[in-house]
Amino acid sequence: MKWRDSAIRPLYSLFTFLISLACCIITPFLRKTAVRAKTASMFIYLLLALFSLGFLMPSFGAAREPARRISCGSNLRQIRICLEQYAEDFDGFLPPDLPTLSESAYLSDAAIYRCPSRQEPNTDFADYLYYGANRRIDEKPPFLLLKDRARNHPGKYGNLMLSNGNLLYEKN
Repeated sequence: MKWRDSAIRPLYSLFTFLISLACCIITPFLRKTAVRAKTASMFIYLLLALFSLGFLMPSFGAAREPARRISCGSNLRQIRICLEQYAEDFDGFLPPDLPTLSESAYLSDAAIYRCPSRQEPNTDFADYLYYGANRRIDEKPPFLLLKDRARNHPGKYGNLMLSNGNLLYEKN
């Protein structure tokens, strides 16, 4: 395992930051030390604190994308529940497309149709691909119902929603 991939790195950076910050605070109160030496050591400790904080910041940002992926999966579950309600009212058949679901007031919240991780604007109605057009919700075996569009999530990652309600994660 490489150092940059290690789970210990954020903890080490946090420890280094706290120790150097504590030394920076304690340094002015040291006795029998020249003012110039106190100032120099305090400056060095402050630089060390800022340097370790620079290593700590990417680990905070890295936690955002998994949270967005979970939110995206929640959006897919909500869309699937509304598709199931639509199918109950139409003899088990799914709508021809996702805008039909919105127009018929089963799910009118536009934010649910958008992936929270998507950085680029999308002119389509939804950030998810829909594969249930004119199919029955109870078909056996379960089929792919909804899928993340390409480039919704950084890297090669995507959510897949099956017709039986299972949420799968695709990582290439």
